[in-house]
Amino acid sequence: CFGGAGGQHACAIARELGISKIFIHRFAGILSAYGMGLADVVVEQQEPAATIYQRENWPLIEERLEILSSKAKQKLMKQGYETDQIKLQLYLNLRYHGTDTAMMVLQPEDKDYEKDFRAMYLREFGFDLVDRDILVDDIRVRALAKSPRLKKISIPAYQKPPQPIKSTQCYFDGGWQTTNIY
Repeated sequence: CFGGAGGQHACAIARELGISKIFIHRFAGILSAYGMGLADVVVEQQEPAATIYQRENWPLIEERLEILSSKAKQKLMKQGYETDQIKLQLYLNLRYHGTDTAMMVLQPEDKDYEKDFRAMYLREFGFDLVDRDILVDDIRVRALAKSPRLKKISIPAYQKPPQPIKSTQCYFDGGWQTTNIY
């Protein structure tokens, strides 16, 4: 169990199952927050494009990707991240003209979105529509910044069972019960 109320839930389940003894990790109350502290910080920017994927439209698409990239970076920099800590992922939401299923395609190294889109479409649907225009429905940028690594803190080894500092009344499924505070 984890989270602030994890221990209470574990006790309630154990009681229902007739289990008289449970073991709860000593960091159970903070594991959720700890995980959030290790997670990457992400900012996404997206806007509709409504254009045909063709060479003549590339300058507009690249300009929009650059503007969205700049906006996403700025948001992370306002949170204290440096440019070199930020990684950008560029996407085009593509679909064939006359269809309603778009696929979000991450920019390939060679920047050939069409090749990757066609491969994804073939993999998903088992066929390809070779004589149709490909439409760019949306342009999306995802900016990621790595969270700083948390520092390890030495915790003394187990010496003896903890002693409660006081007791209080808490309400559980069975009613009010005297509960030790450690």
